[in-house]
Amino acid sequence: MNDVQLIEEKIFQYLSDAEKESLAEQITQIKNDYATYFVRNFSSIGRKLSLSTKAQLVTIDLGANSKLIVTNWSLTKLIRVLFILHISEEEEQKYIAFINKLFEFADVDELEALYASLNILPNPRHWVARCEEGIRSNIGSVQSAVMLHNKFPFEQLSESSWNQMVLKSFFTDKDTLAIYGLMERVNPSLSAAIVDYIYERDSAKRNINPMLWVLASGALPARAQHILMGRYSDGLDLQDKYKMLYALAAVTEKTGKDFYAQEVEKIGKIPTLDKIVNR
Repeated sequence: MNDVQLIEEKIFQYLSDAEKESLAEQITQIKNDYATYFVRNFSSIGRKLSLSTKAQLVTIDLGANSKLIVTNWSLTKLIRVLFILHISEEEEQKYIAFINKLFEFADVDELEALYASLNILPNPRHWVARCEEGIRSNIGSVQSAVMLHNKFPFEQLSESSWNQMVLKSFFTDKDTLAIYGLMERVNPSLSAAIVDYIYERDSAKRNINPMLWVLASGALPARAQHILMGRYSDGLDLQDKYKMLYALAAVTEKTGKDFYAQEVEKIGKIPTLDKIVNR
């Protein structure tokens, strides 16, 4: 079963008989003549479903090879993405113009679906600017649709844009661990920027997200190490302490090395990185 079939099957499990009939008709219309029917159906789907149906959150295991990661999506968002999957347009420029128009006139809910769909759109390089625009958005749900559970940034963003996105996830209190490919794209520039951010947070006497230490591991100057050691006992749970100790594992400065050895002796072997960053 391909992604379209799996998504359709999952969606129809949540619908009443009348809703199933209506959605099937809309899908057929889009498949046969998207230019006429797509915008109408894309925009009106929220009015076609009951309140209880719209309240459903959906997760689908599409497998590692899928371009989509469907995790706690609203049913309306999932249906809109399904509609996009059913657009059949062989002329690339016409398709691009159509999708760009959708972005320009979409409301917030529609934007969430469009940004979640970036990785299924043909000619991925064309949509990089749209992705960067979504990251800059001041609408939290739109940012989340771009940043979290989305393979497009990992696969298409430049190092600079990727780094800005990861940092912004901390600035805006996103679930950074939900960024697809987070650890695979750690790079020296990102680690250096995170160290600077740690200094800013410490100077302002603000909390420091333990994941910052993981992303800066291997690049912690003595000053950063001393901040980490000073923050280590600030009511953190064991998983957060593992993150901090992981960051200290590779340091060469004696104070940091001694602190690491002392704490590992107390709490035991540090889990692997995979276990530290996966919940």
